[in-house]
Amino acid sequence: MENNCEWSLSGTLSQSTYKTVGSGRGFWLLYVRVDKGEICMYVHDPELQRVSETLELGQKIVARGSILPHARVSQTERPYFLSPSSITVAAA
Repeated sequence: MENNCEWSLSGTLSQSTYKTVGSGRGFWLLYVRVDKGEICMYVHDPELQRVSETLELGQKIVARGSILPHARVSQTERPYFLSPSSITVAAA
């Protein structure tokens, strides 16, 4: 058994933005509207970035991923960033 936390998210894509960092590496920020607000995902995986490029605002999507534990206790108060391992368009 792995000590990972699994998450899943279902909602409506409300915003998508492509960003780059100083090294030139890029990622997508996907904002998903859920019942009580917005959730932001960071898409680093190249295959999922191609999926992210095709998504349209207002589409219902489902995303899943794992949250890996921090390596040291001193890091446990740092935030976790949701990085999906799958993104699919939900049936309407």
